[in-house]
Amino acid sequence: MTFRPYLSPVSRLLGTAALLMAAGCATADVAPAPTANSPAYSALPSLDYSGSQAARESLRLAIADAGKDPARLGSIEVRLVELLGRRDITFAGQQSICESLGRLYASGPAPSPVPPVLIRMLADETRVDLARLALERAPGAAVDDAFVNGLGSATGRVRIALIQSAGNRRISSAVPLLANLLQDPDGATAAAAATALGRIGGQAALAGLAKAPDPSSPVVAEARIRCARILPAAEALPVLTDVRSNSAVPAPLRVSAFLAVLALEPATVSDQVAAVLAGSDLPFKQAVLTDLVALPADAVIPVVSANLKSWDLVTQTAAIAALGRIGDPSALPVVMAAAHSEDRDLRRAAIGALGALPGNPEVARLLADASAEPGETGKLARLSLSRLRGAGVSESVLEGATHMDDPRRAVFLEELALRNAPGASDILLKVRDEPSVASRCAALDGLALVAPADLEPTLISWMTAATDSTEQTHASRAVVGAAERNPDAKARLKLVTDLIDKAPPALQRRFLTVISRTGGPLGADYVAAFALRKDPDLAQAAVSALGQWSDRTALAALATVAEKTQDAGLRKAAIEDSIASMEYHRGWLSTEQKAIVARLRVAAKDAELTHRLDELENPPAS
Repeated sequence: MTFRPYLSPVSRLLGTAALLMAAGCATADVAPAPTANSPAYSALPSLDYSGSQAARESLRLAIADAGKDPARLGSIEVRLVELLGRRDITFAGQQSICESLGRLYASGPAPSPVPPVLIRMLADETRVDLARLALERAPGAAVDDAFVNGLGSATGRVRIALIQSAGNRRISSAVPLLANLLQDPDGATAAAAATALGRIGGQAALAGLAKAPDPSSPVVAEARIRCARILPAAEALPVLTDVRSNSAVPAPLRVSAFLAVLALEPATVSDQVAAVLAGSDLPFKQAVLTDLVALPADAVIPVVSANLKSWDLVTQTAAIAALGRIGDPSALPVVMAAAHSEDRDLRRAAIGALGALPGNPEVARLLADASAEPGETGKLARLSLSRLRGAGVSESVLEGATHMDDPRRAVFLEELALRNAPGASDILLKVRDEPSVASRCAALDGLALVAPADLEPTLISWMTAATDSTEQTHASRAVVGAAERNPDAKARLKLVTDLIDKAPPALQRRFLTVISRTGGPLGADYVAAFALRKDPDLAQAAVSALGQWSDRTALAALATVAEKTQDAGLRKAAIEDSIASMEYHRGWLSTEQKAIVARLRVAAKDAELTHRLDELENPPAS
């Protein structure tokens, strides 16, 4: 027998071209193909995932350099197929070759016949996915036949892989085989066959799916929907209606069929939505409500507006929330009406939805009133108010924030800051001279959000002058907010330290709190030094401030206090606060933290504290 090597279609064309050239018909030279020892090939058989990838790159460059030259591409294809058949080639080398063949086949003539080595690989469970890399995107009936012929005799993992490829390629000739596999006792095989039939689509695939033992299974139902989507409306509607009405099918898939029906019959959207929401199929109803945003607003909103009160409260609540997701301005009247409901859940759904709809001054006032309520309703209303946009909304917020007699004043002051409205800081600062503590605290909360760093001295002045304890707390937060916007850590600390020594003890404690909230090592070192030179009460307050530091940079400062203080109570407090901080952030101790633990262990005079320090480094087994 004479050996006949595999010749690609490109190579056969080249043979014809060579004869023509010999006859003098060619007028241009063919660019030389890479040689057998080219770097693009020579290292491929020994390619390894963990080693040099130069061979892959050389091959990529060779293909790129060939461009669309059929002579050079054909030569590359022949050489790659030859290498793929070598017994000593690595798995990584095979993968690289198959990826390259896949690119060649996807953009060039179909491989006909399919190289025998790839046929063999399609039957090998360790290499079937590599063969798919080469062939799955290749056009042509010969490739389809290779997959179908392989599928007829395949088992196990190879069969599932070929089923997937048949679906990906939409091979219609595979439909009879796939239909029979729907009844295979192996669940993975049956599921893969159903999915493939859905990808292939059409009446033949749909008829094949009828052989499935359980037509309500999710994978079969989804495949039927996919088949129906590419059929004419008259053929698709019975299938989709059957899936939609089958209560054994999971609700999300029934909704998918329902939405497909509505796409085919847009004139029935309003009536069908009304029927669903008035029905008793709760899972299906909930799923439809979730997907209302996918339907035309001008069909959905009139249905909700006309029928809302006739539905049960659960449906009403979900429908109002859905209108918020749709976001159409025509939903505003029905949502506003629901916001006055006596049912807590319905009202909250409406308040949440209002923040997503184009608003107006009336909506702003409603949300401001609700914002003053305690609990979840107030939180939800404040969130919606901060999101609210629309004609006159910003003007209403500004007007409410600047009128002392407006009962919603505190809410609008906070909202002014949340929106970062132009001139917000100036408006909020003017509230300082007003008699209402609630208004002043609201203004301070706003300033904590928006006050720039250059207002820190003004806010410190406000804090030091405040006599109401609540106002003092809010002012401290505002000072911290402004200080944190100052990128110069020394500058923001100096404003406080210049005042703290001359301040009365109560104010000194407030200043310590401010420093602790701004954090950082500079502040921690200052507070540690403050603790070591002050009376016992203020020293304890300083250590407490270090224990509540906003970051972990206070640990070294606490160790310094523990080492240097002569006060046993202060030493114990510093060590306890250090331990509490490290226990709160429990995990592997860094080298720096281990050094701090060592310092604390030397300073400790208490066996219990020493034991707790030991446990930080060597936690007991849980």
